[in-house]
Amino acid sequence: MLFLDLELKTIVHRHGHLCPYLAIGWRVGLVFRTYILERSLEDFSVCAYNRGCAARALELMGFPAFSEDMDEEVYSLLNARGENLLFLRTRRAFVRAPEKLRDLESKILRQIITLQEKEEYLLLFKNWIEEILSAPTYRLFRISGKEGGNYEDCNLW
Repeated sequence: MLFLDLELKTIVHRHGHLCPYLAIGWRVGLVFRTYILERSLEDFSVCAYNRGCAARALELMGFPAFSEDMDEEVYSLLNARGENLLFLRTRRAFVRAPEKLRDLESKILRQIITLQEKEEYLLLFKNWIEEILSAPTYRLFRISGKEGGNYEDCNLW
């Protein structure tokens, strides 16, 4: 059973489904929110370099967000002048579906999947989401900031 944070449950309800990319967007929002609160920022915006579910999660979390469709799982927290304060790039291991999941998805699309394989697909999909939600921030993202700092080795968020 997948246990979700109440805020994430609300986002899922308003968005319509839970997928790995919505989970990534929510995790991005948590990092940005922590950064904003620690520095008492008031005038900022968020740029998502995709137009998918992750960008929608940021909008539903209340961020003033805009998208540039580059089909990347990359996000920027910007100050009022449009300067990058914090830059997050989702690591490839979390963006791409596991190979077995992709194989089963192919069978679904070709309508040749068995009931047992469908159950396996659902379990693998759920596990992928759980991995994103439970991964330490430094494993999920490559993080850099305006100060030139690299936050990869810290677990502040």
